[in-house]
Amino acid sequence: MTVERIHRWDAGLACAVVLAAVGVALRDPVVLGAAVVPITYVVFGAVSPLPDEPPIAVERSVSESSPVPGERVAVELTVRNVGESTLTDVRVVDGVPDHLTVVEGSPRASLALRPGSESTVEYELVARRGTHDFADPVVRMRTLSATRRRTDRLEATGETAVDCLAAVGETPLRDTTTLRVGELATDTPGSGLEFYATREYRADDPINRVDWRRYARTGDLTTVQFREQRAARVVLVVDARESARVVPGPGHPDGAELCAYAARRTFDSLREGGHHVGLAALGVDVTAVDAVLSGDADLPWVDAGTGAETSVRVDAVLDAACENEGRTAAADGGSRLAERIARRLSRDAQVVFLTPAADDEVVPLVRRLRAEGYDTTVVSPDRTDATTPGGSIESVRRRLRLTRLRESDAVVVDWNPADPLWTALSAIRLV
Repeated sequence: MTVERIHRWDAGLACAVVLAAVGVALRDPVVLGAAVVPITYVVFGAVSPLPDEPPIAVERSVSESSPVPGERVAVELTVRNVGESTLTDVRVVDGVPDHLTVVEGSPRASLALRPGSESTVEYELVARRGTHDFADPVVRMRTLSATRRRTDRLEATGETAVDCLAAVGETPLRDTTTLRVGELATDTPGSGLEFYATREYRADDPINRVDWRRYARTGDLTTVQFREQRAARVVLVVDARESARVVPGPGHPDGAELCAYAARRTFDSLREGGHHVGLAALGVDVTAVDAVLSGDADLPWVDAGTGAETSVRVDAVLDAACENEGRTAAADGGSRLAERIARRLSRDAQVVFLTPAADDEVVPLVRRLRAEGYDTTVVSPDRTDATTPGGSIESVRRRLRLTRLRESDAVVVDWNPADPLWTALSAIRLV
């Protein structure tokens, strides 16, 4: 809290003293009466009240507390006068998170509030990956004469953060259906749920596998076989190279951030399905990752696993991939990098490559992985802006790259970040 006195009418006080002195000296009632005008302002400023405690309550609400990066979030800050006197001059500034940009409206307002009345400040932010906390809003009140002002930071009720890192189980229903793949069915008999075939009964077969309906019809004992289920081994490859740092406009998340976000959601969903999931990041120096990793110096690699330590390492790599200040871009694209990735992959692994496809190097990379026999799916967030001439050209180039990727027999998911992520990921099917 800060209370300040503004010496706004000091000149009026001096003027009143001079006029009064001159009027007395000259015995001139007109000059003496003129001193009443400035002294009136001085007295008015001296008696203007300022509350001892701010009679203001502040409440914040957001349209989406767990948005997708790039999604617009509407924020409403309601300022209410809970006192018994009129507040003639109230200035308020909301504590916008440091790394989020206001794209519409303003978090600042100048208000006048009667007792019991309220006013709402509205603005919109662009969400980015991470948890972003609001600071307490700053409220400044001034007296009607503007000779005193009081500045306070008031704790706002309601929403206090925008979270773009929520786990699948903590997100709204529209996000919990992403990538429902489950366990994979094979072409061999074993334990599972899907019918595979029947064969002649053997003495060591479980009693619950006997086809009793057929026995009732024909008297023959047969055993039902189901299609064996197994977990897939998947490696997510995140494109965080310099070329992936493309944005459609100021304040929007770049392509690397969206790839990291989609990778985390895909990782969680595949893990829920019982699969073994690992991760690699292109364009990130392993020394920038706050975790112990396996891999060479410029290719952070998290081996596929199901333990908690795998999740911690994945988070560390994705955080480093999103960091855009003081980073070292060490890995290029192309077939050379694909060879290094392929050397780390097991023969039964599948690759999900997350990239904005902002340069031509992604094409030979995917083609080489396919040539090595790895099933590859490409998830590509669109970061081009087709409303500008240059953006339109880049949009065409990107579509051509995706076409070439499809021609290499890779599954390509073209994700518009304006749409829910689950609609894009629902196209992924592991084999």
